[in-house]
Amino acid sequence: MKLTIYTLATDDDNGTHAQVFGSQTERDDALLAWGNSDREEWATSDLADDLHEYFLGRTDYLDTFSTDEQEVEIDPAALITVNEAWKLCKDSPGAFGNLYDPEEVMSILDGWAEEGDTDETSYWFDPDCEKDRMAILAWCEAEGPDFEDQVSNLVCSNLPNRGAAFAALDAKKRQEHGMNTGASTARRIWKAAQLFVGFHRDPKGKMRDKPYVWSPKNGRATLHRDAQEQETFVVMKSADGDADQDIQIKLRPDMIVLRRDFKDAWEGVKIDAFAVSVKVGGLMIRVNRDGSIIREDDDSTTWVEADGGVLKKTEFIEASMSGDGREFTRRTPDHLAAITPDGVLSKER
Repeated sequence: MKLTIYTLATDDDNGTHAQVFGSQTERDDALLAWGNSDREEWATSDLADDLHEYFLGRTDYLDTFSTDEQEVEIDPAALITVNEAWKLCKDSPGAFGNLYDPEEVMSILDGWAEEGDTDETSYWFDPDCEKDRMAILAWCEAEGPDFEDQVSNLVCSNLPNRGAAFAALDAKKRQEHGMNTGASTARRIWKAAQLFVGFHRDPKGKMRDKPYVWSPKNGRATLHRDAQEQETFVVMKSADGDADQDIQIKLRPDMIVLRRDFKDAWEGVKIDAFAVSVKVGGLMIRVNRDGSIIREDDDSTTWVEADGGVLKKTEFIEASMSGDGREFTRRTPDHLAAITPDGVLSKER
């Protein structure tokens, strides 16, 4: 028979601990106790529907935790103790999640080597360099599933140099390439997506110079009402490594915003309950809920009404066409011209 076991791993100043439970409720109660909280306090918070996010503001940024669940095969005639369940999970890579956080590893490595040293034996990584961040992430993904009994004590002696990090990144790319070989002949523009939450205030409520960015391990996040306090977004990575093709998708309670630094095509998309706006080729185009369209550039604005009528305005000219195509008008500061079913009009103004 199959037995579901719920796991919890925590890492803080008191060391690293791993526990297993027979139910999710017991596991969540243990997590609440670790964070000096309880179900009553959690239930009255604004994040009563998301336990993981509830904890983000209650723990030090170097404290980490991970939850997971595992299905194990057992003999129905035999009993399994908590210790035996722990051993089963201990021998299963990734059973306790991943306590290696890329942001934490980067912060620990800060100052370990001379800035700008790119030798493969160097421990210097540029936090603003996308490839360096990708290499650290790949190393964490490769290293983290092998749970360490004392991550707090070992992490500083188990940090990657540039050679190890980029070797992990190369291995990750080879694996992704192998998984996608023969899958489709269509051009692959993006290869991966990851959910992030950015916190603009520290646990004491002070505004940060740069937001602390965290990736939820359960892939879920509550959308905060104020993006200046907390923002949720997804990053889609370019398949060929071109950062200009990377897409950031900002998720807000009242809108979804897509943006990328690509001048040759669309750069941004904003979607709300009633309209879709696109920035493309230096233009802004808005499609309203009734199907009407507004097009704006540096010199003019064009409206396409829901009935098909068109109005275009520049600094000196205004021109329009009716939705049925039967009337045309053109106005300038000193002249008016029109074509109507009744005839043609042309006069000075």
